[in-house]
Amino acid sequence: MVRAEAKRGDLLQAASYGFDKLTKQQIGDFIRAACRYGVAKPHEIHRKIVSLGPRCYVTTNYDNLIEESLRKWQPDRFFRPPVTNRQLTETAEIVHARAIDFIFKPHGDAADSESIILTREQYRQMLPQGERHAALESLKMLLASRPFIYFGFGLRDPDFIYLRDLLANTYQGGTRDHYAIMPDVLDAEIDYWRRNCGIHLTSYTTIECPNKTRDHTALLTLLDNLHAKSSSSSPVAVFNPRSPDVVLALARHASGLSRCPKATPEFKIRVHPEQEKSGRNYIYYRADKFEHHPLENFLDDGPERALLIGLPGAGKTYSLRRATARMADKLHEICLSDPFDEKTAVLPIFADLKLYRGDLGDFPRVFRSN
Repeated sequence: MVRAEAKRGDLLQAASYGFDKLTKQQIGDFIRAACRYGVAKPHEIHRKIVSLGPRCYVTTNYDNLIEESLRKWQPDRFFRPPVTNRQLTETAEIVHARAIDFIFKPHGDAADSESIILTREQYRQMLPQGERHAALESLKMLLASRPFIYFGFGLRDPDFIYLRDLLANTYQGGTRDHYAIMPDVLDAEIDYWRRNCGIHLTSYTTIECPNKTRDHTALLTLLDNLHAKSSSSSPVAVFNPRSPDVVLALARHASGLSRCPKATPEFKIRVHPEQEKSGRNYIYYRADKFEHHPLENFLDDGPERALLIGLPGAGKTYSLRRATARMADKLHEICLSDPFDEKTAVLPIFADLKLYRGDLGDFPRVFRSN
């Protein structure tokens, strides 16, 4: 049965048949033997990946090669033990914006047979109401909030497909851009994943060997080039605001900001300008123009500099996000216009200070004078 299902391409069902009669200990022994756990050594590709400098890793592999690579090539950096789907407290910690230096294994670790997710029944445990659902929720939050680079990942994992569709429906494309390095990708595939999933594919060419395997040496060269670019001290190229790369980057930035969902129903907030005192000087706002006007009018057409104050939960953050989305929509239209007029483009930036890791007191005086 196992071979028949594998031949049909249903690997989940094949694993379900194969593990149905095995004990958890036997499953653990099988996984460790298949991964050559404790025997396999990190490859040159592992050194190149950890040398690029990522501080967080998410892997669907069960082996310990990432941990071994970090101990070998990043000895001065401390990483906590891998976080698996059985560790509720740790999975809640790694989704915080400040969480760094962790390895997350949502499908389990070969050292812990109880955490292994491989069969159809085990995958079901990660769905809503399942006992391992917290791991999937943590993965969803990481995918929505952080940039990802996929190495050796086919983008067809059941959990990934489920989360990809869920995030697409929830955020309508407004999640972080992701990147994937994959072999022998067609231009049509690159266009599809970029437009529909926000995943930017970088392809490299493999060569068929006499034994019918594929030679992936080109991947090592690609990683060398990435490392050289990240560490290069060569002069910065002259900035051209009309270059296709710049326009595409602006359009992508606008697309991400413009996907702030509008609340239904939306409670209209009115503004009441106040007079602020600063030393001997007084700052006046034109109360006759914005008094009792909708907040969105104030944010769109009001003064260039303003301080929005109100009680917690009054809608300040939501209103600022919506104002940013409206500016992003205008920027997106400008990026699509022909010719592109950079003089009319306004770049919206939304800075969420909850994500700031430093000390506001260290900001230069010019940023805190008002």
